[in-house]
Amino acid sequence: MSLAKVGLHILSGYTGALGKPRIVKLVDPSAEYIRDVRKLVGDACTLVVRWTEDAQPLDNPVQNARDWFARRSPCMVDAKALYEGYNEVADEQAAPFAAFEVERLRLMHGLARRSAVGSWSVGVPDIPVWNAYASLLSAMHSTDCVSLHEYWSDAIDLANQWHVGRWRLVPQLANVPIAVTECGRDFVEGRGWSGWKLDPNCNANAYLAELRGYGAILDNAPNVLGATVFTAGQIVDPKWAPFEVNSIAAIIAAESTQAQPVQPPAHVARLQHPLPWSRVSQRFGENPAYYAPMKGHNGLDLAVPDVSDIRAWHATPVVAPNAGPVVIGYDPTGYGVYTYIWGTDGLDTLCAHLAWATLPSSKYVRAGDLIGWVGYTGSCQPMGIYGCHLHFGVRPRPYNLNNGARGYVDPAPYLS
Repeated sequence: MSLAKVGLHILSGYTGALGKPRIVKLVDPSAEYIRDVRKLVGDACTLVVRWTEDAQPLDNPVQNARDWFARRSPCMVDAKALYEGYNEVADEQAAPFAAFEVERLRLMHGLARRSAVGSWSVGVPDIPVWNAYASLLSAMHSTDCVSLHEYWSDAIDLANQWHVGRWRLVPQLANVPIAVTECGRDFVEGRGWSGWKLDPNCNANAYLAELRGYGAILDNAPNVLGATVFTAGQIVDPKWAPFEVNSIAAIIAAESTQAQPVQPPAHVARLQHPLPWSRVSQRFGENPAYYAPMKGHNGLDLAVPDVSDIRAWHATPVVAPNAGPVVIGYDPTGYGVYTYIWGTDGLDTLCAHLAWATLPSSKYVRAGDLIGWVGYTGSCQPMGIYGCHLHFGVRPRPYNLNNGARGYVDPAPYLS
């Protein structure tokens, strides 16, 4: 449990210690305040800046982005900072917002400035809506990041991937730098309180424990730069008072550290997702006791997004993640019906538990070719969970058979 990648979201007027945090966010700062904070936190800190907007028009996205840039660029005095644009735009406006952000990125890159794109609220964008942002993700430079907000209703809700660590459900973000620029307790989907101070069962120590639990999730995500806790500083609007963390800000600042600055993950070969819009029901390395003598699960289990019906994705098409020679196998006590591709990119890929498989007569597939349909053949009941899912494995050549996973590695960073 750690606050190493957790910093402060500061509205204004904060006078406490900042330490040397991994990340800090400033809202509505002056150019002078940005310079002062940078001197205090050092060059290694990810500094995120946002200015609030009286309106967020998207009637003419390209011109709207130019207007925003004209208003805000004079205060972009820190070339290392990440600057956010509009805040918490709804899915219904995904198309014009994508156009807005693409134009904003073009202008920011022309000024040699970095952007935090999106600034989306909890659960936004919905999983299928990420398709509408393909142009935005393509327009980003390696120094930009995606900006998300994550709130949970109570300590139990930290285990809910739809609210917390949601990027793990989005294949498009597998290799993209992410900053969580608001996080904390809130009223989420009909549960919880609007601010941790309204919960009679949550005191400062309990909230710090939750933040450390959230920090542990961040520590396991190499592409997440960090998260800022809403909110510190002078609380002018009473509705934000229950969220105020000034009383615990010094502890957050003391435990946050930039000793090992987070870098965006190195470029790796990209694979086509074999089952788009699926939910990861079991990650690589999980449940080591069940999978002994291996050190844990040696792939990703990709399951139906809606867990209310475990049969719902039976016979859903599975596509080849990469190109190369391919075989169909059958392992009745393990992988069931499976395909195995010797990838021309140096990666072998495994798709297992298929209902049935199909291959071209050449026994050579290209990325995106149909190779089978989701099923539950073989052993599909790890940890008592039964139902349709695709076991997806990635095995780089030459094999490292002594890595505790029989040469397989975590597929998540490879997925596009």
